[in-house]
Amino acid sequence: MRLNTILIWLAIVALAAVAGGTYYYQDKAPSERPPIFQGVGVGNEYTGTTTQTVLTVKDTPIKDGWGALGSLTVTVAGEAEYLLFNESSSLLTWDNFPTSTRLLAEIPANLAVGTYTFDIQFTEGLYLDVINGSLGSTTITFR
Repeated sequence: MRLNTILIWLAIVALAAVAGGTYYYQDKAPSERPPIFQGVGVGNEYTGTTTQTVLTVKDTPIKDGWGALGSLTVTVAGEAEYLLFNESSSLLTWDNFPTSTRLLAEIPANLAVGTYTFDIQFTEGLYLDVINGSLGSTTITFR
């Protein structure tokens, strides 16, 4: 009889320990948790910006400084032709440099729905110049 009581109490203590450990790590910040190996390190993940279907954008800086243009995802096709430049704030200064060093991508009008991968590095910034029309719904990823 006494052995059964001891075994029951040991089982209760073991369950309490497991539940307590789970509860303890549940509210911890990611930096305080045990390490979990992931595929992308901090600072290498992509950020995205999305255009709206009714928005007509002209000359818009997306990111200042160096980085990488990841991809362009078109979810609703628009009728705009636009350019992505390696430029920080204004296209007024790009005449001083060869176009091949400033133009990252030229996107044609009525681009089909899909994802287009670039993986192009820029040094000055990422700058969007819409030539005419509406972009449709487009997500531009960068880091």
